[in-house]
Amino acid sequence: MKLAIDRALGEDIPIKMVYDLTATFAQQMQAEGVVATNKVSEALQKEYGLDEVQAGIVASAAASAFGGIGKAKGNSQPKIEQILKPEKNWETARNKALDLVGNLGADSKPVIGRLEVSTGNGKVIGRQSSDGKVGWRVASDPENQAMLVSGGLLVKDKTKAAISFMSRNTATATVKATEVGMQWEQENMKQGMLWEDYVGKSLPADARLPKNFKTFDYYDGATKTATSVKSMDTQTMAKLANPNQVYGSIKGKIDAAAKFKEYALSGRELTPSMIFNREIQLVIPADTTKTQWAEINRAIEYGKSQGVKVTVTQVK
Repeated sequence: MKLAIDRALGEDIPIKMVYDLTATFAQQMQAEGVVATNKVSEALQKEYGLDEVQAGIVASAAASAFGGIGKAKGNSQPKIEQILKPEKNWETARNKALDLVGNLGADSKPVIGRLEVSTGNGKVIGRQSSDGKVGWRVASDPENQAMLVSGGLLVKDKTKAAISFMSRNTATATVKATEVGMQWEQENMKQGMLWEDYVGKSLPADARLPKNFKTFDYYDGATKTATSVKSMDTQTMAKLANPNQVYGSIKGKIDAAAKFKEYALSGRELTPSMIFNREIQLVIPADTTKTQWAEINRAIEYGKSQGVKVTVTQVK
């Protein structure tokens, strides 16, 4: 997906934006079976400060990439080619061309990409039908701003790999539940303490902070690393029905670690000057879904932007 977006804009796109788009599309596809690019565009304008045209291009390019995972429902594709009258600017010609390609049905969605072989700058705008294929495409000629509308396909199998990459399992380790002693049916506090004990086995004996210490559970003075140990049961009905809760929960933990100032309890004090590394050791079930992994990876990237490393271990 990132490649498709980069090609559409001709510049690099922040990886966090790509993860945000992937997570949003995955949720929409799971809930409604279709991507609403207008909603995504509005979110991009608000979150990243893009103007309407830029946001539309990014949302549409990402939709083009995401559409590659759609299942075919039919093979009929309209075949037509038409040269439009040159306009004063590219945006006007683009809008007129889109008026022509809007008849693929109410369930179609706009896309932007790049023709493998095309004239001019190769910009492509069209609408993607519900079967995951693009039946119309529009190429602009930078010299006279003419638009070429023709039948064809845009979405390639390689876009499936982009989506797969965003939803990949990035756990650094897999451990058996018997090793940790935890079961996901246990209450949150009990499973959290068991995971905290397990993490502590690989840290210095004096690294553990007092019980109920704010934000962090361990501090390694040798490496100046403050570690927050967290567990998350991704198999609850709420998190399965709304995967965005996974991102929101991890983000909250990241924000707490990033904004930590100072705290003292039972003779142990921790201040910002003592911390060089801020980390979160997160444990989740091995049955975590791909959609949830997209949210987790999105949170990991957010953590990087906040100076917090998120390490994920899965328990089976």
